[in-house]
Amino acid sequence: SYLTIVLILDKVRVDDGQWHYYEVRWFEKGAIDLFLDYEQYKWKFQNVTTSIMGKDVTLIYVGASRDGNKPMANFLTGCFK
Repeated sequence: SYLTIVLILDKVRVDDGQWHYYEVRWFEKGAIDLFLDYEQYKWKFQNVTTSIMGKDVTLIYVGASRDGNKPMANFLTGCFK
């Protein structure tokens, strides 16, 4: 079983056929910073756990969702750099 957190950033379009730069910085103290297009857009989150049920989080999916070992679903159609 996986804990899933869905974050919808619907203020910015990235399905415009252009290349976009996306960066995620995950800090040890439970903060995550998300940057789009070289910090033109920024999102910051605090108190994010780095472990779930005693297991370290090792994967973050951006632009897709996954249910267990099933194939990716609801994935992004666009360009990221």
